[in-house]
Amino acid sequence: MAGAMTDRHQKQDLSALVLAGGRGQRFRGEKGLALFRGRTLVERALAVLDCVSDDVWISANQPKLYGSFGRPIIKDIHPSQGPLGGIHAGLTAVRHDLLAVGACDMPFLSGELFLYMQSVAGDHEIVVPVRTVGSADRPHYEPLHALYRKTCLAAIESVLERGERSVVHLFSSVDIREIPEEEWRAVPGIDPRVFENINTRGDLSLLATEEESGLHE
Repeated sequence: MAGAMTDRHQKQDLSALVLAGGRGQRFRGEKGLALFRGRTLVERALAVLDCVSDDVWISANQPKLYGSFGRPIIKDIHPSQGPLGGIHAGLTAVRHDLLAVGACDMPFLSGELFLYMQSVAGDHEIVVPVRTVGSADRPHYEPLHALYRKTCLAAIESVLERGERSVVHLFSSVDIREIPEEEWRAVPGIDPRVFENINTRGDLSLLATEEESGLHE
């Protein structure tokens, strides 16, 4: 468990943000409040991030829906800009310079991986895991399980001003530390499904069925 490997110093140096502000059009509902293994997706994400941070926020554009979780909630400053808008708003509000970002629709977020990324962050502005998909020379970034430093704010604002919403468009203008697949897979305690995400209710049902049947093992 991440809690077992977290020391007080690390928790005091890292803020965290659960991204729960998506429109949920494909999901047809408020994704963060959907149940998986007896808990809402937001609760699962909070449980992970509580183990690595003493400053955990929720990014949500309908704050009333998430008030019962007892966490500070931040709305997007630039509405309708997707996850990049949520990351931007979070960076303006959190206590610490470095922010761990986790999407609520990734039910296997890894505290162990967040802490590893923090340990290698140095002065880098973004620390992001990379998966190899298809050709080895075309990395697939996982920007919604990553670390962002407050020094990214100006670059994020520039990207948003250009009308670009993809988080990856930010990477060419900041100092990033990539965590290649062979590196993150070597982190002890990591679930190989760490980057699996839920887009539709069908995805949620399929994942629940696999959990019940043990097909993921």
